[in-house]
Amino acid sequence: MVEKGVEKGAAKGVEKGVDREAEKGGAKGPARKKRGDAAAGETGDETASSSKKRGLMTMILLGGFVLVLLAGGYVAYTTFLARPTSEAKASARPAGKEGNRNEPGPIIPMKTFIVNLADTSGKRYLKLNMEIEISDKELQKEIDQRQAQMRDSILVLLSSKRYADISTSLGKNQLRSQLIARLNKLLPRGEVKQLYFTEFVVQ
Repeated sequence: MVEKGVEKGAAKGVEKGVDREAEKGGAKGPARKKRGDAAAGETGDETASSSKKRGLMTMILLGGFVLVLLAGGYVAYTTFLARPTSEAKASARPAGKEGNRNEPGPIIPMKTFIVNLADTSGKRYLKLNMEIEISDKELQKEIDQRQAQMRDSILVLLSSKRYADISTSLGKNQLRSQLIARLNKLLPRGEVKQLYFTEFVVQ
């Protein structure tokens, strides 16, 4: 009888131990599953973030590459294509104000100018003869039509000068430049290329 009691007690102890182990294993199972799910979620977020970064870097690199291509194309166009076009346009321009200044043009003599100088004494006067070189023969007709305007502009300029202003070579060259500028303002087509003094007397 004693032996049967011992056996029954041992059997119950074993069953209880097995039940406790089963309960512990059941509790640990869900916890481990939750940890595994959390780790998998973190890994997925890191993968998505890494993919986004790679995509952004790819877009930046492609944008830089496109900019380099555009810059190279612009440089090539301005260097090899635009320049010949500009040179062709320049060579196609008609003779005139943009013509070749080294080639001598027609010479037109002007009538004599006699004016009182602007000195305070009022006793000095200038006698001036000159000839103008024009850009082309077609300008001759326009000069004939504007003869009065041209002479008026020249007389006004000459009468504003003093003897000290025109007595030196520098003064005469400055007067020449001023006369050319005044005449060209009156000529919408063509130009006066040069002006020559053929008589320059101050008394």
